[in-house]
Amino acid sequence: MKRISFLMLLPLLCAVGCDKSDSASGDGDSATVSAIQVEVSDIEENCATIRVSMTSGSSTRGKLVENLLLSDVQFDYENEIQLVKYVRENGKDITLPYSVKLEDLKNGTQFITAVIALDGNGSATCSDYEIWTAVGKEEAWSEAGNAGDLGEVTW
Repeated sequence: MKRISFLMLLPLLCAVGCDKSDSASGDGDSATVSAIQVEVSDIEENCATIRVSMTSGSSTRGKLVENLLLSDVQFDYENEIQLVKYVRENGKDITLPYSVKLEDLKNGTQFITAVIALDGNGSATCSDYEIWTAVGKEEAWSEAGNAGDLGEVTW
């Protein structure tokens, strides 16, 4: 009878033991799955706004690649391991949440924006990316949308 009671109690003890959070590392949300979101909006007039936020988890820092030309991508961005490696090596450090407005983008150009969230140890906890196309005036080198006046050129 004691053996049966112990066998019934064993799964309960295992479940309680596995549900510990890792408070020693400072990551109290180790049971929470982290998720980060990158959103590119206001894509008009050769500009775009990038917003990055955590949708779950508690990371406060990350790395971001703002506007990499999609034609220059030499890795499989759909493979999370390759994406994380590229952003870790080439991204800039950011504090979450993050927002930036990009200007002087070439009309019709496809870009990829990618982000990773970092935990207290500097390890990537999650990633996200968005592919988008700049919209605006063709070759908008000046406010008038042209290449400038001939009088501005010194011969």
